[in-house]
Amino acid sequence: MYILRLTISTIFVLMITYSVSSAQTDLLIAANDACQQDDIGSEDSTLFRVDPSSGVLTEIGPIGFNAVTGMTVLGDGRLVASARADANGDRISILIEINPMTGQGTLIGTIGNNNEGGCGRAPDLTYDPTTDTLYGIGFRCVPGDGHGGITELLTINQTTGQGTTVGQTGFFGGGNGLAISPNLTLFSMTNFNFLSINPNTGAGSPVALATLPNGVISALDFHPETGELFGIEFQFVTFPTFLVTIDTSNSNINRLTELPVCSDALVFMERQQRNVPTLSQWGLIAMAGLLGIVGFMVIRRKRLTA
Repeated sequence: MYILRLTISTIFVLMITYSVSSAQTDLLIAANDACQQDDIGSEDSTLFRVDPSSGVLTEIGPIGFNAVTGMTVLGDGRLVASARADANGDRISILIEINPMTGQGTLIGTIGNNNEGGCGRAPDLTYDPTTDTLYGIGFRCVPGDGHGGITELLTINQTTGQGTTVGQTGFFGGGNGLAISPNLTLFSMTNFNFLSINPNTGAGSPVALATLPNGVISALDFHPETGELFGIEFQFVTFPTFLVTIDTSNSNINRLTELPVCSDALVFMERQQRNVPTLSQWGLIAMAGLLGIVGFMVIRRKRLTA
């Protein structure tokens, strides 16, 4: 009986061990088919997985929406993004959900329309898990304004997509990456300044001057394990884009690898992986099963001969 109990316990432990899931952190980016020099056109976006150390890219699939410029992961595990759906001369920003396995996007709702008092662009998103708040940077928020203006901090309804202005940052836009740090500080990057943002008022405070004379940082996100701030650097004129890390104390930038032209959104996301036994591990399981059968037969024979 002891052998049988031991065998059953061994099989149970092995099966539990190799059926549990492990999490792997992926870096996802969205790249547009064409760069948005003047917000005109219909640039479809594609979702990629990128290895920060090697620069190896894996295409996941087309998102099916234009100009995906910001991505973040919500508390319920959904991957959401900001995109655009301009119509009738209005600049319209929208919130979509993206399937991280296929890249396919689905519409959640409208964030804002610049001709209806909202923000026609939401260049980047970030999520505060402590308050369950989805934040966005709002741009082109003045009705009829076709040339940018001062950016705004938005809160965005996770169910409807509706954006609500918290307040103006006090700084003119450009790049407009947004991310929340492990200690819950909101950071944003404009053309000339690296900012911390007050989540209650939207007001921005310069941390350091931006060190990008010929470009902008168009997306930001903190690595969930190392706490490093990653971003996408967009260079004007020739439009190359680079994956970079940014020092939050002085805004110094370290280039890691070149990305597809017109990359404009970035997020770290955990991917669940189910452990699959190797041949040797299957051998252990089979051996445990065989021992169980032998033990059962021995016990049965003893009972029959008793």
